[in-house]
Amino acid sequence: MIKKMNKNKTINGFKIIGRDLPLRYKLFLSYFIPVILILTAAGFMIFIVVQRGIQNSLQKEMISSTEYVKMMMENGLDLSIKNHLRGVSEVNRDTVEGFYLQYKKGILSESEAKRRAGEVLLSQKIGKTGYMFVWDIRKAPDKVILAVHPFIQGSNVADVSFVREGARMKTGYIRYKWKNPGEDAEREKVMYLSYFEPLKWVIAASSYRKEFTQLISIADFSEKLLPMKFGNTGYYYIIDSFGNIIIHPYLIGNFFNTADKDGKMFIRDICLTKNGMIEYYWSEPGETKPRKKISIY
Repeated sequence: MIKKMNKNKTINGFKIIGRDLPLRYKLFLSYFIPVILILTAAGFMIFIVVQRGIQNSLQKEMISSTEYVKMMMENGLDLSIKNHLRGVSEVNRDTVEGFYLQYKKGILSESEAKRRAGEVLLSQKIGKTGYMFVWDIRKAPDKVILAVHPFIQGSNVADVSFVREGARMKTGYIRYKWKNPGEDAEREKVMYLSYFEPLKWVIAASSYRKEFTQLISIADFSEKLLPMKFGNTGYYYIIDSFGNIIIHPYLIGNFFNTADKDGKMFIRDICLTKNGMIEYYWSEPGETKPRKKISIY
């Protein structure tokens, strides 16, 4: 009786498959398996590189979009401030003109007309801490004298860059840094200039810029912002530094102490750092489980 031999031999109980396969199959397997492993590894690496590239591209686009919205808001605020200060400055120019006409009619002396005009200007408050002041530019650019000012009246401020610029332009809107006596650091101020040529007076309405944030119309800005979408589900929102919702598609209230599913106080982190990127988990309306989100702020 002839016994058929099993081509798949065993070693220590394990079968060695294809031990007696033809040479061409052995060569095929010896090349095929390493190629498959190399292609798999390469594919995995390409996937990671592409994924990172997409994430970087998305983040750059989000940063660009966030900067655009920030610019929109700043421009809107500046326009509101400019219009407000322009109105105040022009009204006070008319006040100065009224006293000047009394001088021309002989009712007041020139010095008395200037003194009374200055009193009216200094009696006003612009914003919370702002004020009116006047540059006398008869001897500009060598001398620019503060003809009216609540703190340093009579001083020559021609060495200050924004003063020289304002004396040159005579009428218009300027943003600048300033520190009044008794203050610790410079802060950003804004002013609108109106020129009264007969006295060579540049009449300025000025205050710190942050005191005018209430001038921007949140309702108008919300109408522009809320329809703007990012991708399929992304959106824009605005909070203040205390975690209060200013504009959001569906949230209102304060979220400073809000934590995601991992306990991350992401709103608090945004408020404290003010600029950056943060990842967190959040459930949108209608979703049962929180998903990972990214905010650029």
